[in-house]
Amino acid sequence: MKTAILPGAVLAACFSLAAATTTAYVPVCCTANSTVSVISTARNRIVSSFTAGPGSYAVAFPNLNTAWVTNTSNNTISVVNLVTGAVRKTISLKLTPWLVQASPDGGAVYVVTGMFTGSLNHYSASLMAFNARTFAVTGAVSLPNDGLQNPGLAVSADGGRVYATFDSQTIVVYDVATGTAAATWNTTRAATWTAAGVLTLSPDGGTLYTAGQELTAFDTATGNIKGTLNPPGFAGGYSFVGSAVSADGATLYASYAAQIGTGGGLAVIDTASLTITQSAGLGSEPQQPVVSKDGATVYVPDAYDSVLYAVNAANLAVTASIALPGPIAATTLNANGSALAVANSSTAATVAVDTATLSVIATIGVSGTPNSQASLFGTTNAAAPANGGSVYVGGIEANSISRIDPASNRVTRYYTDGAQSPSVTGVNPPSLMVTPNGQQIYLAGSDFQLQMTEIDTATGAVNGVNCPLGGGCEVSQMAALPDSSRVYLAGFWYALDSAPPFFFVVDTATKKIVAAPKIKVVDSMAASPSGAFLYIVTPTAIEIFDTAQNAVTSTLPIGGVYFAAFSPDGATAYAVTNSALELIDTGTGAVTGSISLGSIAPAALSLTPDGSQAWIPLAKSTSLLVVDLQANSVRTVDLGATVAGVAFGVN
Repeated sequence: MKTAILPGAVLAACFSLAAATTTAYVPVCCTANSTVSVISTARNRIVSSFTAGPGSYAVAFPNLNTAWVTNTSNNTISVVNLVTGAVRKTISLKLTPWLVQASPDGGAVYVVTGMFTGSLNHYSASLMAFNARTFAVTGAVSLPNDGLQNPGLAVSADGGRVYATFDSQTIVVYDVATGTAAATWNTTRAATWTAAGVLTLSPDGGTLYTAGQELTAFDTATGNIKGTLNPPGFAGGYSFVGSAVSADGATLYASYAAQIGTGGGLAVIDTASLTITQSAGLGSEPQQPVVSKDGATVYVPDAYDSVLYAVNAANLAVTASIALPGPIAATTLNANGSALAVANSSTAATVAVDTATLSVIATIGVSGTPNSQASLFGTTNAAAPANGGSVYVGGIEANSISRIDPASNRVTRYYTDGAQSPSVTGVNPPSLMVTPNGQQIYLAGSDFQLQMTEIDTATGAVNGVNCPLGGGCEVSQMAALPDSSRVYLAGFWYALDSAPPFFFVVDTATKKIVAAPKIKVVDSMAASPSGAFLYIVTPTAIEIFDTAQNAVTSTLPIGGVYFAAFSPDGATAYAVTNSALELIDTGTGAVTGSISLGSIAPAALSLTPDGSQAWIPLAKSTSLLVVDLQANSVRTVDLGATVAGVAFGVN
């Protein structure tokens, strides 16, 4: 890893680090590799995962030991050895790969690609055929593309035909023997926000079902339409998204949804009469289902909620809800039916950095940002309890929070709001905070909701701190006392097109507001190790908030500070500006020293548990600064992807 000395810092030769027993965890976005979660169908839980490329979207298994993974963020396909977890081959493409499927004999792999190419009237899409062993392209045909991405892909049981679409309304029939498009069929569009997997082929190959505003059944021998079917609900309210067929071909399970993640369901269809025999509401944006080998369970991924539902095929009751790093798209059952692979199309990860050597020791895929939002949003900061036994990271637009175990550098749990409803992370939350005892997570940002979100880390239960203000509260800054008895939430509430500030003192045992002091400006907060006071950073000064009196009792006339942090013994406070790290004697309030940082835009400030280092991520940057507080020296570490906060875990 390259490091560089900033202007004003001492020479690198003088830089030394105290022996570290901790690891720094830095969330990064948006070029980090995604993960594919492997879910046991026997236990309905994540049993392992492997890493592919950035923005992984769909998976195919030519054989039990190999996975082909489409990566939408860099237009590649990763061929992964499932025994070692290593990427054997990276295949670069001109267009973005979406769906992928292997031929029944495993000899060929087919990929639907497509993208907007820069001109308002120019969209491209194609079906590509690959030799699964040599990775060579063996054929390709163009697919109609009007700019709406709703891909579908199905391969016949004899391997002779492939059915593909990019826009869900024009299906191309690809003849494998000749490598040409044998026919083109038209149907209705899938009018949903996202639909991945809109084509399903009957087991005998005689019928192709297409999802759209209607479900259409094509006779594959003639191309004639056998029949159509409207989704449940009022006319025009829902669209079919995808379907899966039973082993005997008698039953079709079809997901349907309204637009933009506003609700959906699962319908059971008798294929002989093409009628709906049963339906039930399910999730926000259900995608193409997968039927288990024994036919007893239907698995339905939800792209909006980042959840995989296990549904009883007989009565459509949800038997399990598996939280996944999101966003998610296509779900693939392996050949023997023992496991499902679910790609995480996030482009975010958490990088584990050794605090002694400043080298990256692990990259951990977490919930984060989808490819379509990569230029706008990213991951949230990381947070850890006082003992460093776990690290929590949230993702914007990701609908889940990842808990990382520092001992294994793996995600051990994902938190959602538990009731199969939209994201607990609200609308673009800027941060999360875990209490020092590790028992509660508080989320900033609730889009002016009537409850401010708290999550119990042991149970995953989502609770609310009631907002007493009309129009709802939006949290922007948070702090917690070292004993975890109180948290402090600052932000704004909505009132007649204005946003008056609030400052709440919350009892963590009851989750009730116990005080609301009149504090108008809070740029950031830090609690002293004793818990006796907070530093409240404002544009012109640092206000000292007495936690016993619930009031500001004095002010330090130190301006231009972004963030503050305390040494473990509380004797020294550190305040970062856009050019220096200031040292403050907490007893007298006097500035006792300054470490030059050059010209920077700090995004956060964290101290290692032993107080030997200060870590300063830089806003909208791939770099962070590491300050040796004994040697007063500074190093720049470039992680190659945009950083977002830092927390420390004990290995």
